[in-house]
Amino acid sequence: MRRPIVASLIASALLSAASQEPVSRTLRFDRHERTYQLLIPAQAAAAGPVPLIVLLHGRGGSGQRPMAAWHDLARDHGIALVAPKSLNEGWAILEGDGPDFFQALIETIKTDAAIDGRRVYLFGHSSGGHQALALGPLESEYFAAVAVHAGALRPSERLFLQQARRKIPIAMWHGKADDIVPIQMGRDARDLLKSFGFPVTLNEITSHTHDYYSRAGRINGEAWAFLKEHRLATDPIYRPYTFRR
Repeated sequence: MRRPIVASLIASALLSAASQEPVSRTLRFDRHERTYQLLIPAQAAAAGPVPLIVLLHGRGGSGQRPMAAWHDLARDHGIALVAPKSLNEGWAILEGDGPDFFQALIETIKTDAAIDGRRVYLFGHSSGGHQALALGPLESEYFAAVAVHAGALRPSERLFLQQARRKIPIAMWHGKADDIVPIQMGRDARDLLKSFGFPVTLNEITSHTHDYYSRAGRINGEAWAFLKEHRLATDPIYRPYTFRR
């Protein structure tokens, strides 16, 4: 099994004492240097294990924007955040952004901070939303719940849904005026997920476009209200997959 190497390793005491500000980190995984933004709230030291949200950016983005969008809410509610950068322009499970990478990233964070393994969540926008809708079902016993903005699924991704050992809860937000990922793609994803028995809700936003960041405060608040209601009944179970490129 591949072992990640963390660049600029931080001592546990320093990380869990947390400054309430995000820091940049690097993880070497599968011959690549993977960068990510990390925020550990002060509550991780004061109140014990905290929930963790994995933030997945849109195509061509990086971890800085979603981290900035979630920062205040995370600070106020004691949520740890990690926002990795995709290997390529967009997220692709079959092209280097598979479950192994996320498991390595999350387990690395757990060695340095008090993270509640039963409350690890996914939130993604656009390409990150597509990724979260596939990754969550694949690792449904590792992640507690999924929330996405402008996320969709292709019919070919039925394979990921068929692998689910648990019907992971999913909430979606989608603008009715989105001309990049049209609302019908969100509706199709909802219907596909429901056909496999997943508990999923689609929140359609009138006059809203693909611009997540213009409404991030509202969407993030609603997403956290959904996510925090879910936790794994048992300690997380990770099941490795081998994907051929």
